[in-house]
Amino acid sequence: MKSTFKQLERRIELEQIVSRMARNFVHLERVVESIHNALKEIGEFSGASRAYIFEFQSNGKYMDNTHEWCGDGVSSEIENLKSQEVGIFTWWWDQIKSGEVLNIHDVSKLGPEAQAERNILEMQDIKSALVMPLIKKGALYGFVGFDNINTLGTWHDDDEAVLATAAELFNNVFERLESERELTSAKDELEASISSLQLLQAQLIHQEHMAAIGQLAAGVAHEINNPLSFVLSNQETLKQYTEKLLKYANATFSEGTQNTLLQEDLDEISYIQEDLSDLFNDINTGLSRVKKIVDSLRFFSRIDSTQSFEPYNVVEGVKNTLVMIHSRLSDGIKLKLDIQNDLPEITVHGSKINQVLLNLIVNAIDAIVEKNPTNGGELIISVKSLENTNVEDKRNVIQIQISDDGIGMTEEVLQKIYNPFFTTKAVGKGTGLGMILVYDIIKNLHKGDVDISSEPGVGTTVTITLGDVLF
Repeated sequence: MKSTFKQLERRIELEQIVSRMARNFVHLERVVESIHNALKEIGEFSGASRAYIFEFQSNGKYMDNTHEWCGDGVSSEIENLKSQEVGIFTWWWDQIKSGEVLNIHDVSKLGPEAQAERNILEMQDIKSALVMPLIKKGALYGFVGFDNINTLGTWHDDDEAVLATAAELFNNVFERLESERELTSAKDELEASISSLQLLQAQLIHQEHMAAIGQLAAGVAHEINNPLSFVLSNQETLKQYTEKLLKYANATFSEGTQNTLLQEDLDEISYIQEDLSDLFNDINTGLSRVKKIVDSLRFFSRIDSTQSFEPYNVVEGVKNTLVMIHSRLSDGIKLKLDIQNDLPEITVHGSKINQVLLNLIVNAIDAIVEKNPTNGGELIISVKSLENTNVEDKRNVIQIQISDDGIGMTEEVLQKIYNPFFTTKAVGKGTGLGMILVYDIIKNLHKGDVDISSEPGVGTTVTITLGDVLF
């Protein structure tokens, strides 16, 4: 009766240890400490000299001692038991691979089939051992062991049910740790992928921006070259006139004597007087044209802007963009502007919207030229204010429509319009990134809308809807 009572007390104590293990293993942030405490409690309960955990390496050929508890006076072996060959424990694995707890009451009584295990254990003066398997997804991947160098096994056969529960708890915590590592690894990979995609996106946007700058530079160079050419030409004529007038002045008033000019000299002076007014007007016209282009370029780039989002005049944006690409409109293209009066300003990223306008207008011109290289076509740009039907939303809303009677697009092409690097333009004339940039700026940055309708051979209309960006 007394023996039965002690066995009951022992079982209750072991069950309490296992219960504490379960509670402690809930929190993974202290899992290493919890594993050590579990080994310590079970080790002290059983009178073990050393408790340890071995885990297989990923190749399955070697194993490492990853956790250890040592009793008083027992030296640590964890650093000496790394990369141990799994193959030397053949009998050991056969006993536990099914998930059963292996209780070696007396090492000296192991049979010849376990000779290798017996030799290794006796070399360490181990008299008895208990081994609990670690099984993940149906496969053995390690074990929890308890060695005793002082006495024969103190584990009872009826302890094995509780120990099996303890083994399951170890399995669960290691599976959770593995899942946590996999999740962390996947998170790191995802973050790295996102960073790479963001970098690629920035590079692609920069590439498209540089392509747009190239187009812009070509147009601006052409636009500035024309007025500068006749300014320079008139400046040369003005120089010649000045030289002649100085010559006549010198001839007339040389050495303090007033001489009479010939009639032909007087006629030339009269002609110069008449032409000077036109000359200065032409120079002023040319320089005014250059100033207008430079002003438009400053507006387009928003070089003087101190903020990303600020009040923006859509009409000025359209007109200044057209100034930048005026030379492209000389190919027989008729431009029609349908702009509502008294349009309100909207708070947007001005330089980004200018980029959108440039891309869409250039696309429309290219579509017209592709359809009619010599005869041109019609480009219609309309801007109007939309009524905001949301009574709680006081934002101004503007709609911009850019329509052309160019080559148009099929439904199949429309489905691919936002695909990276997709373009219908000839090689070297399109990056395939312009519409992605438009979508990103309007939809993602400004929370606006982009709608595209097109019919092959008839033309295309792109509708942009923009409201104030509120913060």
